[in-house]
Amino acid sequence: MNVFTKVAAYIAATNTSRTVTSWGSWFVASWLFDDILYPVVIGWLGPIVGGAIMATSAVILCWIWLKAIIRSNKEWFNMDVLQKIRKIFFWAVRVAGRIPYIKKEWVDAVELALIFLALNIQFDPMITTLYFRQGDTTKMLSKKDIKIFAWSALVSNGYWILRSWGVASVVIYGWNTIVH
Repeated sequence: MNVFTKVAAYIAATNTSRTVTSWGSWFVASWLFDDILYPVVIGWLGPIVGGAIMATSAVILCWIWLKAIIRSNKEWFNMDVLQKIRKIFFWAVRVAGRIPYIKKEWVDAVELALIFLALNIQFDPMITTLYFRQGDTTKMLSKKDIKIFAWSALVSNGYWILRSWGVASVVIYGWNTIVH
């Protein structure tokens, strides 16, 4: 049996196709929204008006995706992948936890805060909320889930507004330099 047949058999047997399709469709939509539309709107309307429009749009889209995923009661995004990445990236926090005078609770709090920031910068409020919701099989969002989503929306959109404003400013400056 060749490698492609083995991979196809594995995907069929483990519901990996749903995970691959979910991450793929989310990635394309996220790339178009975050890397194309966000800087264009902020460059055109400015960081205040454009940022408000894009942040509101992002929150609405993430909320719709999140509710649809939770109501389907299926594992669309395999968060085990992110758990493995977490173990790789945050090993330094674990090493610091072995120092005698540092409390384990402090290490856990720092690790969760770093994970929260990393997920918001790399992904969006939907992925962040799903990550912290692991193991919850209810079809409803708890108060904790809503709080995570709200804080994630603030942090994530704050980052994207600043980033997009920077990108738009550089592009506009470059264009004005070339044209004039």
